[in-house]
Amino acid sequence: MRRERDRLYRKVGQLHVDVDRLTRLMVSEKRAMIEPEHTRLSVRRQCELIGLSRSSYYRVAKLETE
Repeated sequence: MRRERDRLYRKVGQLHVDVDRLTRLMVSEKRAMIEPEHTRLSVRRQCELIGLSRSSYYRVAKLETE
């Protein structure tokens, strides 16, 4: 039981580090991480996971197509 708890604490700690790293990324870096063709994660969910508003993602896509 203690081993499992310690393993979970380590996992939670790593997730905190990952989230902190993602929040420090520039918007352009976050945009580059989105995979519109991903089969299991929608663009909406990907944006949510990395802390990027969908309007920020689509605004750049629109400008690039003009």
